[in-house]
Amino acid sequence: MLRKLQVIQLLLFVFLLSACTSSLQDKQQDVKELLESSVTAESEKPNKETDDIRFYLPFAMKMNESDANNILVTKGDQIFILFINKNEKEDSLVVYEAMLKEANSYTFTETFTYKNKFGYVFLKETKKDEYELTVGIGGYKMTTMTDRKRLTQDAETMMKVVSSIELKG
Repeated sequence: MLRKLQVIQLLLFVFLLSACTSSLQDKQQDVKELLESSVTAESEKPNKETDDIRFYLPFAMKMNESDANNILVTKGDQIFILFINKNEKEDSLVVYEAMLKEANSYTFTETFTYKNKFGYVFLKETKKDEYELTVGIGGYKMTTMTDRKRLTQDAETMMKVVSSIELKG
């Protein structure tokens, strides 16, 4: 009886462990579905601003430095770079096409459109289980380094930020 209980516990542990270690393909599919639903969702209300733009940052993220086109954002020790091309709208392909020139180095690319928004995601493995993730809408994009475990969550957060950008004036 005790032996059967141990076998059942072991099988349950193996099942739970396998469920927790999603493959990269599973994560990529999760990111794709998440971004497609995010682009159709209501944008977050901006709570930060620079001289040129207003945008939303989640509670745990902090704006550190900015210049005319880039804003350095941190979440703990993780760094995010928010790039804004003020000459391009949310339906622009310019930033996407520039990134596409390096497409052979990316593990995963995906695009989606909704109303007047053109969205994209690029993922590149830089080291074992370390990825460069870029999420963008039109002329706005955000890039960070992440791992497989945080990939979906980071993509969702980044999409909330880029979809909230409002140009001033």
